[in-house]
Amino acid sequence: GWWSPVSRGVLDLEDLRVSRSLRRSARDFEVRVDTAFSEVIDACADPARPHGWIDRRVRDAYVDLHRLGWAHSVEVWRDGRLEGGLYGLAIGGLFAGESMFHRARDASKVALVGLVDLLCDEHAVRRLVDVQWLTPHLESLGVREVAREDYLRRLPAVLAVPLPRVFVPGLTGTALGHDRPRRPRRAGASSRAAPARRPKGTPMTTLTPPPSLRRRVAAVSAPILLALSLTACGGSDAS
Repeated sequence: GWWSPVSRGVLDLEDLRVSRSLRRSARDFEVRVDTAFSEVIDACADPARPHGWIDRRVRDAYVDLHRLGWAHSVEVWRDGRLEGGLYGLAIGGLFAGESMFHRARDASKVALVGLVDLLCDEHAVRRLVDVQWLTPHLESLGVREVAREDYLRRLPAVLAVPLPRVFVPGLTGTALGHDRPRRPRRAGASSRAAPARRPKGTPMTTLTPPPSLRRRVAAVSAPILLALSLTACGGSDAS
Protein backbone atom coordinates (compact mmCIF):
# COMPACT_ATOMS: atom_id res chain seq x y z
CA GLY A 1 0.00 0.00 0.00
CA TRP A 2 0.99 3.65 -0.13
CA TRP A 3 0.03 6.93 1.45
CA SER A 4 -0.35 10.31 -0.21
CA PRO A 5 -1.61 12.91 2.29
CA VAL A 6 -3.56 15.95 1.16
CA SER A 7 -1.06 18.19 2.97
CA ARG A 8 2.55 17.05 3.13
CA GLY A 9 5.31 18.10 5.51
CA VAL A 10 8.47 19.16 3.68
CA LEU A 11 11.72 20.89 4.54
CA ASP A 12 13.56 23.09 2.07
CA LEU A 13 17.17 23.00 3.23
CA GLU A 14 17.50 26.77 3.53
CA ASP A 15 14.50 26.79 5.91
CA LEU A 16 16.22 24.68 8.57
CA ARG A 17 16.10 26.38 11.97
CA VAL A 18 18.81 25.48 14.47
CA SER A 19 18.40 27.09 17.88
CA ARG A 20 21.34 27.95 20.10
CA SER A 21 20.44 25.16 22.49
CA LEU A 22 20.23 22.64 19.66
CA ARG A 23 23.57 23.82 18.30
CA ARG A 24 25.07 23.24 21.74
CA SER A 25 23.48 19.79 21.97
CA ALA A 26 24.84 18.86 18.56
CA ARG A 27 28.39 19.31 19.82
CA ASP A 28 27.87 16.44 22.26
CA PHE A 29 27.11 13.92 19.51
CA GLU A 30 28.75 12.27 16.53
CA VAL A 31 26.70 11.91 13.36
CA ARG A 32 27.29 8.83 11.22
CA VAL A 33 25.74 7.58 8.00
CA ASP A 34 24.78 3.99 7.18
CA THR A 35 26.81 2.34 9.93
CA ALA A 36 23.83 0.87 11.82
CA PHE A 37 20.82 0.90 9.50
CA SER A 38 19.20 -2.19 11.03
CA GLU A 39 19.62 -0.79 14.54
CA VAL A 40 17.97 2.47 13.52
CA ILE A 41 14.93 0.86 11.93
CA ASP A 42 14.60 -1.56 14.85
CA ALA A 43 14.59 1.38 17.27
CA CYS A 44 11.96 3.12 15.14
CA ALA A 45 9.91 -0.09 15.15
CA ASP A 46 10.03 -0.53 18.93
CA PRO A 47 6.57 -1.91 19.82
CA ALA A 48 6.62 0.12 23.03
CA ARG A 49 6.32 3.31 20.98
CA PRO A 50 2.76 4.58 20.40
CA HIS A 51 1.17 4.37 16.93
CA GLY A 52 3.72 1.88 15.66
CA TRP A 53 3.42 0.87 12.01
CA ILE A 54 6.78 -0.76 11.20
CA ASP A 55 6.13 -4.49 11.26
CA ARG A 56 8.56 -7.28 10.30
CA ARG A 57 7.52 -7.13 6.64
CA VAL A 58 8.17 -3.40 6.40
CA ARG A 59 11.40 -3.72 8.36
CA ASP A 60 12.78 -6.46 6.12
CA ALA A 61 11.78 -4.58 2.96
CA TYR A 62 13.67 -1.47 3.99
CA VAL A 63 16.72 -3.48 5.01
CA ASP A 64 16.67 -4.92 1.48
CA LEU A 65 16.36 -1.41 0.05
CA HIS A 66 19.34 -0.40 2.16
CA ARG A 67 21.40 -3.23 0.70
CA LEU A 68 20.36 -2.07 -2.78
CA GLY A 69 21.55 1.47 -2.02
CA TRP A 70 18.17 3.23 -1.83
CA ALA A 71 17.48 3.43 1.92
CA HIS A 72 19.89 5.19 4.29
CA SER A 73 20.24 5.92 7.98
CA VAL A 74 21.56 9.04 9.68
CA GLU A 75 22.68 8.06 13.16
CA VAL A 76 23.48 10.07 16.28
CA TRP A 77 26.10 8.51 18.57
CA ARG A 78 27.59 9.42 21.93
CA ASP A 79 30.27 7.45 23.73
CA GLY A 80 29.76 4.46 21.45
CA ARG A 81 26.00 4.31 22.02
CA LEU A 82 23.34 4.91 19.38
CA GLU A 83 21.23 7.70 20.90
CA GLY A 84 18.98 8.63 17.98
CA GLY A 85 18.58 8.63 14.26
CA LEU A 86 16.35 8.54 11.22
CA TYR A 87 16.06 6.54 8.04
CA GLY A 88 14.51 7.08 4.63
CA LEU A 89 14.90 6.82 0.87
CA ALA A 90 17.32 8.92 -1.18
CA ILE A 91 16.11 9.35 -4.76
CA GLY A 92 17.77 12.09 -6.80
CA GLY A 93 17.29 15.34 -4.90
CA LEU A 94 14.60 13.92 -2.61
CA PHE A 95 15.13 12.38 0.80
CA ALA A 96 11.85 10.76 1.83
CA GLY A 97 12.10 10.36 5.59
CA GLU A 98 10.24 7.39 7.03
CA SER A 99 10.77 7.48 10.78
CA MET A 100 13.06 8.80 13.52
CA PHE A 101 13.74 8.04 17.17
CA HIS A 102 15.67 9.31 20.15
CA ARG A 103 17.07 7.88 23.37
CA ALA A 104 18.72 11.12 24.48
CA ARG A 105 17.39 14.66 24.51
CA ASP A 106 17.60 16.38 21.08
CA ALA A 107 19.11 13.30 19.40
CA SER A 108 16.41 13.03 16.73
CA LYS A 109 16.68 16.76 16.02
CA VAL A 110 20.45 16.40 15.64
CA ALA A 111 19.80 13.58 13.16
CA LEU A 112 17.70 15.91 11.00
CA VAL A 113 20.32 18.65 11.23
CA GLY A 114 22.91 16.05 10.24
CA LEU A 115 20.80 15.01 7.25
CA VAL A 116 20.55 18.59 6.02
CA ASP A 117 24.31 18.94 6.47
CA LEU A 118 24.78 15.92 4.21
CA LEU A 119 22.54 17.38 1.53
CA CYS A 120 24.24 20.79 1.44
CA ASP A 121 26.17 20.79 -1.81
CA GLU A 122 26.04 22.75 -5.07
CA HIS A 123 22.48 21.43 -5.62
CA ALA A 124 21.22 22.24 -2.12
CA VAL A 125 18.57 24.76 -3.12
CA ARG A 126 16.99 22.17 -5.43
CA ARG A 127 16.85 19.40 -2.85
CA LEU A 128 13.90 18.57 -0.63
CA VAL A 129 13.35 16.58 2.56
CA ASP A 130 9.92 14.94 2.72
CA VAL A 131 8.82 14.17 6.29
CA GLN A 132 5.22 13.26 5.31
CA TRP A 133 3.56 14.78 8.41
CA LEU A 134 3.93 18.19 10.00
CA THR A 135 4.30 17.89 13.78
CA PRO A 136 5.16 20.59 16.35
CA HIS A 137 8.54 18.88 16.78
CA LEU A 138 9.33 19.18 13.06
CA GLU A 139 7.71 22.60 12.64
CA SER A 140 10.15 23.99 15.19
CA LEU A 141 12.96 22.94 12.82
CA GLY A 142 11.51 24.69 9.77
CA VAL A 143 9.23 22.04 8.27
CA ARG A 144 6.13 23.41 6.54
CA GLU A 145 3.06 21.97 4.84
CA VAL A 146 2.45 22.04 1.11
CA ALA A 147 -0.63 20.91 -0.80
CA ARG A 148 -0.47 17.56 -2.57
CA GLU A 149 -0.86 19.25 -5.96
CA ASP A 150 2.10 21.56 -5.31
CA TYR A 151 4.21 18.66 -4.09
CA LEU A 152 3.44 16.56 -7.16
CA ARG A 153 4.17 19.51 -9.43
CA ARG A 154 7.59 20.01 -7.88
CA LEU A 155 8.55 16.36 -7.54
CA PRO A 156 9.83 15.59 -11.09
CA ALA A 157 12.38 18.42 -10.93
CA VAL A 158 13.51 17.30 -7.46
CA LEU A 159 13.96 13.70 -8.58
CA ALA A 160 16.08 14.90 -11.52
CA VAL A 161 18.70 16.42 -9.19
CA PRO A 162 21.88 14.32 -8.82
CA LEU A 163 22.06 12.03 -5.84
CA PRO A 164 24.07 13.51 -2.94
CA ARG A 165 27.66 12.27 -2.99
CA VAL A 166 27.38 10.76 0.47
CA PHE A 167 24.64 8.38 -0.77
CA VAL A 168 26.49 7.26 -3.90
CA PRO A 169 27.25 3.52 -3.69
CA GLY A 170 30.62 2.86 -2.09
CA LEU A 171 30.48 5.69 0.45
CA THR A 172 29.30 4.07 3.67
CA GLY A 173 30.17 4.34 7.30
CA THR A 174 30.74 8.09 7.09
CA ALA A 175 31.27 10.08 10.28
CA LEU A 176 30.59 13.81 10.29
CA GLY A 177 31.72 16.65 12.50
CA HIS A 178 28.89 18.74 13.86
CA ASP A 179 30.21 21.90 15.46
CA ARG A 180 28.63 24.16 12.87
CA PRO A 181 25.89 22.82 10.58
CA ARG A 182 26.20 24.12 7.05
CA ARG A 183 23.37 26.21 5.64
CA PRO A 184 22.48 26.22 1.95
CA ARG A 185 22.29 29.50 0.07
CA ARG A 186 19.79 30.43 -2.56
CA ALA A 187 20.81 30.54 -6.19
CA GLY A 188 23.07 33.49 -6.94
CA ALA A 189 24.54 33.69 -3.47
CA SER A 190 28.17 32.76 -2.96
CA SER A 191 28.82 29.55 -1.06
CA ARG A 192 32.00 27.62 -0.52
CA ALA A 193 30.64 24.91 1.77
CA ALA A 194 32.75 21.79 1.47
CA PRO A 195 30.90 18.90 -0.19
CA ALA A 196 30.30 15.68 1.71
CA ARG A 197 33.36 13.48 1.66
CA ARG A 198 33.65 10.39 -0.49
CA PRO A 199 36.44 7.93 -1.14
CA LYS A 200 38.75 8.42 -4.10
CA GLY A 201 37.37 6.87 -7.23
CA THR A 202 33.74 6.82 -6.10
CA PRO A 203 31.69 7.89 -9.14
CA MET A 204 29.36 10.86 -8.80
CA THR A 205 26.42 9.20 -10.49
CA THR A 206 22.79 8.55 -9.69
CA LEU A 207 21.64 5.09 -8.75
CA THR A 208 20.36 2.71 -11.40
CA PRO A 209 17.76 0.39 -9.92
CA PRO A 210 18.23 -3.34 -10.52
CA PRO A 211 15.71 -5.10 -12.80
CA SER A 212 13.69 -6.49 -9.89
CA LEU A 213 13.27 -3.02 -8.41
CA ARG A 214 12.48 -1.49 -11.80
CA ARG A 215 9.66 -4.00 -12.23
CA ARG A 216 8.20 -2.99 -8.89
CA VAL A 217 8.44 0.68 -9.79
CA ALA A 218 6.94 0.08 -13.25
CA ALA A 219 3.71 -0.99 -11.57
CA VAL A 220 3.40 2.46 -10.00
CA SER A 221 1.60 5.04 -12.08
CA ALA A 222 3.01 8.23 -10.54
CA PRO A 223 6.55 9.22 -9.49
CA ILE A 224 5.25 10.24 -6.08
CA LEU A 225 4.75 6.59 -5.18
CA LEU A 226 8.39 5.85 -5.82
CA ALA A 227 9.39 8.77 -3.65
CA LEU A 228 7.07 7.75 -0.84
CA SER A 229 8.05 4.11 -0.76
CA LEU A 230 9.04 1.29 -3.08
CA THR A 231 7.38 -1.21 -0.77
CA ALA A 232 4.73 -1.18 1.92
CA CYS A 233 4.73 2.27 3.45
CA GLY A 234 3.43 3.72 6.65
CA GLY A 235 3.89 7.20 8.07
CA SER A 236 6.76 9.31 9.31
CA ASP A 237 6.89 10.03 13.03
CA ALA A 238 9.04 12.30 15.14
CA SER A 239 10.14 11.65 18.68
